[in-house]
Amino acid sequence: MKKYEFVGLILAIFLVITTYSFNYFYDEVNNIVNPKYVSADNFTTNISIDSNSKLFNPLVIKTSKENYYRYELVEIFANYKDLNNDNINVGQLEAKIYKGNKLIETIGDMKSIMLKYNPKLKLWSGKWPIPYNPDLGQYQVLVRAMPSDPGPVITATYSFNILGRIPKKPDNGICATVLEYGGNVTEKKIIGPDGKYGDWHNIFKWVNFTGANSFFMLGAETETYNSRITPENPFDPGKLKEVDKLAAEAKKHDLKFGAWTMTFGIQGRDYKKIGYNPSLSYNSSTGALYPSYMHISLIDEKRFNDLLKVIKRFNANPDIDYIGFDYVRTGHADGYEMAEQVIGDMSIAVPNNWDEYDSNQRMTWFARQIKAKKDEEIIAKWQWWRAHKIAETINRLITMSGTKKPVWVFTLGWEHGKQHGQDPLMFTDAGISFDAVMLYEANQAQFRQVLVDWKAYVASQQVNIIVGQTVDVKLLDSSYLIPPQEFVRRVIIGTKKIAFGGLTDGLFWHDVSRALWGRKGNYSEKEWFLTAAKSFSDFRIEKGELGTIVNIKMRSDEFKKRIFFVDAIIENQTINQINDIMVKLIPTEGVDPLGKENIYLKKLSPGEIKIITFKAQIKPPSHKYRNQYMIAVSAETGQNQKTVNFQYVNPSKYYGKNIE
Repeated sequence: MKKYEFVGLILAIFLVITTYSFNYFYDEVNNIVNPKYVSADNFTTNISIDSNSKLFNPLVIKTSKENYYRYELVEIFANYKDLNNDNINVGQLEAKIYKGNKLIETIGDMKSIMLKYNPKLKLWSGKWPIPYNPDLGQYQVLVRAMPSDPGPVITATYSFNILGRIPKKPDNGICATVLEYGGNVTEKKIIGPDGKYGDWHNIFKWVNFTGANSFFMLGAETETYNSRITPENPFDPGKLKEVDKLAAEAKKHDLKFGAWTMTFGIQGRDYKKIGYNPSLSYNSSTGALYPSYMHISLIDEKRFNDLLKVIKRFNANPDIDYIGFDYVRTGHADGYEMAEQVIGDMSIAVPNNWDEYDSNQRMTWFARQIKAKKDEEIIAKWQWWRAHKIAETINRLITMSGTKKPVWVFTLGWEHGKQHGQDPLMFTDAGISFDAVMLYEANQAQFRQVLVDWKAYVASQQVNIIVGQTVDVKLLDSSYLIPPQEFVRRVIIGTKKIAFGGLTDGLFWHDVSRALWGRKGNYSEKEWFLTAAKSFSDFRIEKGELGTIVNIKMRSDEFKKRIFFVDAIIENQTINQINDIMVKLIPTEGVDPLGKENIYLKKLSPGEIKIITFKAQIKPPSHKYRNQYMIAVSAETGQNQKTVNFQYVNPSKYYGKNIE
């Protein structure tokens, strides 16, 4: 047993124990049904009118629910009345939260909250944000009533629970090839693995080439400049039809199919055309608010209802296995139209003349504290509140759509999503089945920090995680590896190190369109798709889902003719015999097999190693190809049982030498 597997086992045992303490809730499906809230309107307190009772306490408190998930606000209600059921003159009601005897500090170093009196409802209330990744179990609210006039301080307590949800683990590791393309991909000519152009069916030739078991595609996006987009149809109907077509095709290839929507992100700035309200940004130079260029407000109910319709559409399609959300967040520097909600929920101190501020002044004041004054306490509360709001929105979408299909979200990697108001544990409690963590948009140093941030925050048994890397030569920087090699290194390290206690639950390769038409550099399409194939097989070997290991050794033969021998070293690492193995030398840019490209291996006994030798001719060194060519070998034992390895070689450097 490997070290991380042992640690994962110990952690899993611990989590099972806590589960039987009712702190964790295991959920077979996605939707979460929380107990009903007690609202301020129906909060009533029956106080015994027994003047002889020495146990009479004029202060009675209650929380809006008995059980809370980690994305929720704990709402506290209080009545403070005398024996005649009249309100007592009181100066302040202060609430503190304890776990056992320990005072719990929460977001923004908040040690207590002051309850506010509502004269219409004749009660006091306040909200307490649950700390990030809290200890689960029972908590106590302690409220202290401090009279305006001299008199005793009265206290009362009430208990509530913080729960955590753990979704069901997937039966096998998810290895997803992704297609993110805003236009209609079925209208494009697409090159295939054989180098010939064809229609959209070539996408599935590439997916099969990678050995993926899943295929995810962008299925719904709002492009305001698209003539087919209207307020009634905010998602391109042609794109939605493509989803149906590609989902049906995926089933023919025995692939799990996932469709995702761009939730609160749009392309184009014509919000009025669709009838949406933009998220508001702030200009520190002018002190003015302005519409975000690509984000819709999280509190836009039209957008929410439009999203609900498309999710119901995906849910009704039996060929769609997974439903995903991207851009389920604000931008890094917008969302200030929600200022008053944040201030009220998070006990943010405001100027004394706050009542004189109009709505725009309140939003501007809030934005200024974050963008111009860099108020750390308010920033911390803003980040938490956004994560709460986004998780709440996800929960509403899942429950109101009625879907039982696994739901995933794409999460930004930096600070485990906190910078943009995303939190994997909140998302999990809200009902997602797995979190697709984007390791990209990061250089080498930033990538290392992403892993540090996540591993310090979350354990592999708390949330299902799949990690992904993107095809982008600009970001795949390395002092000793070229971009395709660096791609594989990062994503495989991510599967092992992003969460404490074990491997992730899968990985995704991002994406088909970038490998075909993106910032791929001087590397061929096939080279990039081979990064997917090697990443998937390396992960599945680590997870114990593939039995063969493939290594490569090269020997030069005839210097002048640029002929090499390629030894494919095939090892059976299982305790069972493996039969019918097809070993292939994969033609790549600059490498032409001589003789057989495919060699059949009838069987491989447990622990046995065999060497299959191919002969190939390599083109002369070329600066266009960095003076390096990819040598790639695969061993296949059946559908989705494919082990791939590759290495790069500079032929002029290694002529006449063995290459390890």
